[in-house]
Amino acid sequence: MKIIIGVDIDGVLRNWSKSFNRVYLDFYPQHKDLLEPINTWNFYDSYKFERTTKKDFLKDNSKDILLNAPSFIGTKEKLDWLVEQSFSKDFIVKIITQQSSKANALYTFNWLKKHSFFHENFISVASNKDKWRYSNAMIDDSEEVLSLCSLNNTSIKVLKPYNKDCNTDFTVSEFVDLDENLLEAILEKTRKKLSIIL
Repeated sequence: MKIIIGVDIDGVLRNWSKSFNRVYLDFYPQHKDLLEPINTWNFYDSYKFERTTKKDFLKDNSKDILLNAPSFIGTKEKLDWLVEQSFSKDFIVKIITQQSSKANALYTFNWLKKHSFFHENFISVASNKDKWRYSNAMIDDSEEVLSLCSLNNTSIKVLKPYNKDCNTDFTVSEFVDLDENLLEAILEKTRKKLSIIL
């Protein structure tokens, strides 16, 4: 049985928050002072949305936010490295994202292609819990996803202010900090966990 390592997109590969702030300022440049550091998951809750709601703003501008978001520096190269490692170390890499609609999943898939990211094993799930149905180990920034990790799975946290108190098996400051030693440790721990249930 090959180990499957899942890699999240938003907050790990793609800087969704920066893209959201860019689009928000396009519409509301007068509210530049409202922009907050990305210290909470829903950092935009304190933003003002005139003539619309937060929900409708996200829906109406999701294509721009998702397709034109920047990637975090070095993440494409690091993902390419991880895929290369998967051939020699006999594991599988899957790109797993939770999006609110089929349209957003398509925009996200097209974002990967646009930026020449590995996208062959792309999966969009309906809920954060579903990410663990498709992976044995998951690299993610979502506190909810990480906290849903069972004893049979391995959690790898990409550290953010909003997840710093979440207990995980491994932590990296950024996805690009993943190296060969850490990868070996992740694989070894996941093999041990899987051997318990096999």
